[in-house]
Amino acid sequence: MSSAEWLDLLRDFTSGKLDRREFATRAFTTGASAGEIATTITNHVNASTAQFITGGMDPNDDGAWNDYVGTLDAMGLTQYLEVQQAAYEAKYGG
Repeated sequence: MSSAEWLDLLRDFTSGKLDRREFATRAFTTGASAGEIATTITNHVNASTAQFITGGMDPNDDGAWNDYVGTLDAMGLTQYLEVQQAAYEAKYGG
């Protein structure tokens, strides 16, 4: 699944066209896409953490923090976590 197809799938889920179980099924039948999204998010978190630690970004600066959080939102973090939760619940009950 390409990045564009992944984003389409996320849009279908967030717009209500797909329920959680259907979304999780489709998302995880192509694990590479989910892995790519996870890698992108992880890389952003790691790079930003390094910037916060070394003083490149100030976590007390609301603008810098809001940019960090906004980027995570734009990457689909909330939807990604919902997919992970739905997959967990599908497998283990919830």
